[in-house]
Amino acid sequence: MKAIGSLKRRLREFPWWWRNRVRSFAIRRAGLGCRLRTGIEPTFSEWADWSVFVDIFVEGDYDSAIRETLDAADANARVTVLDIGANVGFFTLRLLHLRRRERPRLGCNIHQFEANPQTFTNLKRRMARLVLDGEREVLGTHFGAVGRPSGSLWIVANPFHAMTAGQASDFGGTEVQFIDLETALANAPIIHLLKCDIEGGETWLIESYEALLKRTQRAVIEFHLDRCNPEDCLRRLERCGLQRRQIIASNDYISLEYFVNREATKRAAVTGA
Repeated sequence: MKAIGSLKRRLREFPWWWRNRVRSFAIRRAGLGCRLRTGIEPTFSEWADWSVFVDIFVEGDYDSAIRETLDAADANARVTVLDIGANVGFFTLRLLHLRRRERPRLGCNIHQFEANPQTFTNLKRRMARLVLDGEREVLGTHFGAVGRPSGSLWIVANPFHAMTAGQASDFGGTEVQFIDLETALANAPIIHLLKCDIEGGETWLIESYEALLKRTQRAVIEFHLDRCNPEDCLRRLERCGLQRRQIIASNDYISLEYFVNREATKRAAVTGA
């Protein structure tokens, strides 16, 4: 059954695989890369890299949430940011770029989570090239799936790595264990910003981590409309205090939305966190 499922998937993906392969070859031949004034250096080796870079650095999909998080933080605080579905790290690079440029004295703790083994290896390699401000920038990169507190799922690499998702075991792939966020973030009483792009796993995260979401000040979540029930997710988020501020981008397949937890931000203002 696994072999048949794998063959069907490969046949279905072949046209997409071929286009992605040609475009990725052109990206590598062009040797695209850039160095920003803050020292951040995005690099590109796949078509997916370029596509994600455009969304994050050119379109600025997460800029409002990042800037509001940085602006609201007390000068003596350290913001805790979760990059769930870190992919190759462009969200983290954008956060570091804006922090260095606009709030250079503010500290930040960033936790990255990535479940695709191939992408995680790429992510680790890219992050190892970062020159971090050891006093103000702390980066933790975690391999594993996020959504449920325990168990596992199967990851089948997508030719366009930004769209890799968990699958049934019949499709083969690699079995990846879930990370318990509460254990991983035991020392983080406040989540200042949560970014979640996990190709349908957002439903599991919203259902499983009510306590964590209640102490999350801001969140940007990409809903994958063929894999989740957006109305139910919105109701659950509202029960946790997270109210939708903005629909950043949407089409027939995804909706990228920004949420603010007013109660959590009020508590933080009182405590100076």
